Amino acid sequence: MRAPGLFIRPAIVLRLLAAALLAIHVLRLWTREQICASVAWNMCQYLVGDTLPLAIVVGCLLLLSIVQPRPRLIGLPPFATIALLCLMTVVIGLSGRTIIFGDFDFSRDEVLAVQDGEIIAGGKLMAQLPSQWEEDRGALQPFFIVRLPDKRLILSAYLPVHSALRALVSKIADPAWLNPLLSAVSVWLLYMIGRRLWPTRPDAALLSAVLLASSPQFLITSMTSYAMSAHLALNLLWLWLFLRDRPLAHLAAMIVGFAACGLHQLIFHPLFVAPFLLSLWQAKRWRLLGAYVLAYGAMGLFWINYWLLLALLTQTQMPQGAPLGAGLLVQRLAEFIDLFEPGFVPLMGQNLVRFVVWQSPLVVGLFWLALRRQRSLHEEAMVGGIVLTILIVFVVTAEQGLGWGYRYLHGCLGSLCLLAGAYAARLPQGRWVGLASALVGFCVLLPLHLRAAADLVTPYREAVAAIEQQKVDVVLVDTDSLRHGVDLVRNRPQVTNHPVVLALAALPMERLAQICAAHSTLYLGRDFGALHGIEPSPGEERERARIRRQWLEQASCGHRKG
Repeated sequence: MRAPGLFIRPAIVLRLLAAALLAIHVLRLWTREQICASVAWNMCQYLVGDTLPLAIVVGCLLLLSIVQPRPRLIGLPPFATIALLCLMTVVIGLSGRTIIFGDFDFSRDEVLAVQDGEIIAGGKLMAQLPSQWEEDRGALQPFFIVRLPDKRLILSAYLPVHSALRALVSKIADPAWLNPLLSAVSVWLLYMIGRRLWPTRPDAALLSAVLLASSPQFLITSMTSYAMSAHLALNLLWLWLFLRDRPLAHLAAMIVGFAACGLHQLIFHPLFVAPFLLSLWQAKRWRLLGAYVLAYGAMGLFWINYWLLLALLTQTQMPQGAPLGAGLLVQRLAEFIDLFEPGFVPLMGQNLVRFVVWQSPLVVGLFWLALRRQRSLHEEAMVGGIVLTILIVFVVTAEQGLGWGYRYLHGCLGSLCLLAGAYAARLPQGRWVGLASALVGFCVLLPLHLRAAADLVTPYREAVAAIEQQKVDVVLVDTDSLRHGVDLVRNRPQVTNHPVVLALAALPMERLAQICAAHSTLYLGRDFGALHGIEPSPGEERERARIRRQWLEQASCGHRKG
């Protein structure tokens, strides 16, 4: 017989969580103008759009704190259910990629992943520009490239493993299959991890997989070219191998860890792994801990010095006096650490609210309740990975730019769903709770987020299509005047596209005059953005944009249409 009042404290926790979500939402709405005027201006479109999903999540939390229905045993056999979930994940990822995104890569991160994949598929790690465009490297690729002294070379500032995976898939299929397949693998691995963690509770593993497969963030991210689906899959593969606790499995986990560290940024996988290594310390398994520490130390040194090693391998000269290796890492961290920027703390609150409303509605509530019970070392490590990731990204860079949900926590979705599913399985009404959360997430929240994603992406997809159809040699995009204007600048790695698209703000005036004299050009600014539903950049017009536009008008260059 359960003790009276057993569910009183969980109910209070759930109500407090609902109140906290509402308070943070009110705070971010109240500080909207301040946030939009500072570091987070490109996230403002989500402030109002999350209101309805937030209301649904809060309502579900309050309902869970009141209603305690009787459990019912429904569903297919576990392995059939998991196979169906994996198939569903692939189908939704591929169909959403076509129907919602129109096979369009929205963000600069995705565009670079696609381009780097094409370069690697061609047997190289750097692209070489035609001689006529070597002076315009910064205008062809405005962000996230290493500025090599040889201006003909374009080297991505992202690590190569994710793009290498895309290149591998491209040999047998469309690389757009990669993220849906990785997401399906994540669902399967999550179930297998749950069975290993709780061998007497297969329902906990099944509920965890259901909660992950119904997460709007998980499903919509699988429709994109972001590296985050790979982060989640490799984190879960590492954890599955780690839990097998055999010498060959640990060796395989180290190999997986090497790949995970090099996916696109070094920081994310070690944050996931560190608490599990601490669990080895607590268990006094010194030899195994030492092996992992040495392995991850070597991995870190390799990936920190990747660009330097690549330069030595290809005999490419690196920038004189520029920080490389550890110096480059320290410089980037110093650039990102800005805790005292206006709007920084409200921005992190906004990120966490968005993360909550992009999951199955009861997942975070169940996770919150799971924190109050006694946990094993491995469960503690999962909690630690989530908390450590939140703390580090809060200090280093809360601003994720574009993304669906809060993608910096995407690699931790497995841990979140495992803990939530395990807690739900311990409740008398656990199956109902898990199924209700999955159904609301899949049938209500997912369509809402898909509609918001389509509304946000469609203007940019149409604008890029319009740019590609222009009958000129060069399109000059006024990136300073358009919200996310830099994401309209897209060129093939070897600049085989026509027209060539250049970021106007990145062109020196002398070079701009040369381009206007040698090529037919078209200027695209705020009027072009308005035609396709792209908002102008907030705040006052930048001086460099005004100077260049006035020069183009006076020089009759660009046949100005915006």
